[in-house]
Amino acid sequence: LHVNNHDLSPKRDLNDGWVGDRYPLCVDLPPKHFLKKGARYTLLGSQSLPRLQWHDGRSSWEGNNSVKRLSLRKGGQLYSKLCVATEGGDCTYPSVVTLNESLTCDVNVDPECSVEMLRVVQVTSGVFYEYHRPPCVQLSFYPNPKQVNARSNRDNMCANPVLPVATRKCCDGKIHNGQVNQFVNFDGELVSYGENVIFCDSAAGTFPYTACDGDNGGAFHSSPTDEPSYTYYHQVERPSSNVWQWTSSPCKLQMKVRPDGYIALIHQPSIPGNPGVAAFVDVSTTQDYIS
Repeated sequence: LHVNNHDLSPKRDLNDGWVGDRYPLCVDLPPKHFLKKGARYTLLGSQSLPRLQWHDGRSSWEGNNSVKRLSLRKGGQLYSKLCVATEGGDCTYPSVVTLNESLTCDVNVDPECSVEMLRVVQVTSGVFYEYHRPPCVQLSFYPNPKQVNARSNRDNMCANPVLPVATRKCCDGKIHNGQVNQFVNFDGELVSYGENVIFCDSAAGTFPYTACDGDNGGAFHSSPTDEPSYTYYHQVERPSSNVWQWTSSPCKLQMKVRPDGYIALIHQPSIPGNPGVAAFVDVSTTQDYIS
């Protein structure tokens, strides 16, 4: 089974329950859970793409030295756990590292201190580790949903504002152009809506940016290392491959009920754009019904 070929609807298990029952909610994972005791990392070697986590399908990033990685600071606590020094000072790289204590970091010098999520970290040139995020569940209904858009506002849907599930997007109040991935910590980074607002507001001293509303269709690249196709990388038929961008506009979560009792999850963005809502959560086009 391939994750890209599946819809986003909840799935039944074989015992009249749901896949994901008894797992924690993703919103309840502690901040910086990748630095907490028990966090697990596996050695990827020279491979820079994760094997277990979603990486939005850009295989062209493998081996591309222009892509911005999250490179650990030599001497940082996480670096020292992944680079186990020998008596001569050289690094050895264990195949699996489980943190036996919670780590600290310095936001001024440690890049892992400035992110909300991790997939892969680079220890040194040609050596990568993948972080194993704990299994968790995202609910289909949640408070205060926000509108996210993709493909220069051609598709829109709702997203949980407290989860890092979309890219930064700030708008210039004067020319109203959306700037995607301004000063990312690593290419492909996702943030929560709150982090997006903080970033846009903090940039206002230098750039007149604010969080974009859902009517903003411009999405211009500004990360110097990020290839232009990333902004618009979006596959309507494969929901998990979509790259979404935050907006400040609200969004409604609804249900569509068929006569046989099956239901579909429906998203109603406040500013639907053109052509409008993503097909798999659109009231007119969805085929994803659950019992």
